[in-house]
Amino acid sequence: MSGINIGTNFNYQGSNFLDSRQGLPQTKDDLLTWDVLVPLGFETCVRGEWYVYKGENYWNIETGHWERRIDTSNIEAAIEKLNAAVFPMDLIVSGGGIYELGSSILPDLRWTLKKESATFIPDRVQIDGLEIDNPGNNQWSPSSPINANHTYTIRVWYNSSSYSSSVSLEFKQKKYWGVISNPSTFDDVFGLHSSWADSWEMDTTVFNCTGGYYPAYIIPRSLWPGEETFKVWVGGFQTTDYTYTIREIENMSGYESEYVIITLGHIQTGILNIKFDIE
Repeated sequence: MSGINIGTNFNYQGSNFLDSRQGLPQTKDDLLTWDVLVPLGFETCVRGEWYVYKGENYWNIETGHWERRIDTSNIEAAIEKLNAAVFPMDLIVSGGGIYELGSSILPDLRWTLKKESATFIPDRVQIDGLEIDNPGNNQWSPSSPINANHTYTIRVWYNSSSYSSSVSLEFKQKKYWGVISNPSTFDDVFGLHSSWADSWEMDTTVFNCTGGYYPAYIIPRSLWPGEETFKVWVGGFQTTDYTYTIREIENMSGYESEYVIITLGHIQTGILNIKFDIE
């Protein structure tokens, strides 16, 4: 009889194999005495589980000279999958920001594909669906500046997996506060304090009116809540002694829009703590 292979990883001469072993092992206990002419490393399957022969000097409490074999065929793929789940790729993007209305900005978008401390060069990169010619450059700018809100979506591919993130450029108005000498002619915000006009309220703020000035709070007209809602507090006490005017004002970026200029009704001296808020 020629060489055959029966559910094992070894090729025996048929007669030797069948003479030395009568019948297939039905349980792992059958392996305890089944070691005649079995070479080291011989593997056999018992009820769907593989066992490997370790030799006469090896003793396993469960199966004698046999040890259950661990299937390593998919270990690398399993480790890679686990590694990807525990330590996923991070796509870090930059180039966004908040700018004053009237600005013209040429975005400088950058991206880094990282996994722990290692960085990787993407196979492909798309920005807003546009394919980037040199994905390893990690930088891109549009052909012309922008002056309106825009969100860029950056998608990269690496080893058949894709990762995406986004970065936004936002253009906003500012609100201003400080002291002025003449509310009726005021139209210059360059010397005042400023912050982004996210709301019309302002917490208690120090106004230094030493020498005689008007405290002024200047907000975009689109934020003006109306006299019934708008309240002024000086030194912790509400006052109705304030006036407001609406006037076109040009910001530092050359953008003109209507602003509401709120001042106390009379010139002030000294240092005042003023809050603009709801009741």
